[in-house]
Amino acid sequence: SVLGHNFPQLIHDGDVRWRSPVPDEIRAATLDDAKAVVTPALQSGPIDITMVGDLTVDQAINSVAATFGALPKRPGYDGPVEGHERFPAPTSKPIVLTHKGAANQAVALIAWPTQGFMRDMKLQRSLRVMAQIFDQRLVDQLRTREGITYTPSVLTAASTQSKDYGYVLALAQIPPDKIADFYAVVDSVAADLAAHPVSEDELARARDPRVEDISRQKQTNEYWLGLLHGSMQDPRLLDVIRTTLPDLQAVTVADVQAAARDWLKGGKAWRLVVVPEGFTPAF
Repeated sequence: SVLGHNFPQLIHDGDVRWRSPVPDEIRAATLDDAKAVVTPALQSGPIDITMVGDLTVDQAINSVAATFGALPKRPGYDGPVEGHERFPAPTSKPIVLTHKGAANQAVALIAWPTQGFMRDMKLQRSLRVMAQIFDQRLVDQLRTREGITYTPSVLTAASTQSKDYGYVLALAQIPPDKIADFYAVVDSVAADLAAHPVSEDELARARDPRVEDISRQKQTNEYWLGLLHGSMQDPRLLDVIRTTLPDLQAVTVADVQAAARDWLKGGKAWRLVVVPEGFTPAF
């Protein structure tokens, strides 16, 4: 990950997500590396089983008793531990990487540090709604008005393991000569969100579809499988399920402005651009 988190689990609203390995990690991996990681866990590691779907408690007990329950007793799980994710140091100018692809394509990114999910769940829901409003404003200005890019996006993520690790991230695929315009628009939108309250209509357009989407997801096995996994060891994950919808529904205009004011601070932001080989960006 470009943000350097080396623990796998992040929460985005009510969704648990795992990071993908970066290319260098994939290239360097060997079968022996995989065996070294997997074998001890298979032989003696604690087992966590999550079952969802059309089954009864008795059916679940019987099926586990005849399979995993027949294994020799294993040591228990010690509970959640503090993670080691660290947000990178701020950058006044973007870090520059290069690619060998099309000469008219670049990526520009900016990320602001926040904090871990479990430290303040309500804050994370406010950040999520603020990010959705930020996202729509970037679409309006960069795509609709300027025609610079069709792919701006803003997202939030927060660690379940490190109390101080989370971020708001804005990025776009953009022509290399428009990178400065991207950062100018991002800075302008961030400053406006911090200085002025959004309208109730803008708030509702950002918040309500997410509420409806999670309500639909809760009718699926995939939702429960993702959120219940690990909850026996870390019961706080059950609080994530219980609070997601009430917290989202309770986000106010004042919450959105406070989230932008407190966390979208340019002096703490980390910036990165990926440009074609041979192109020198002007900052």
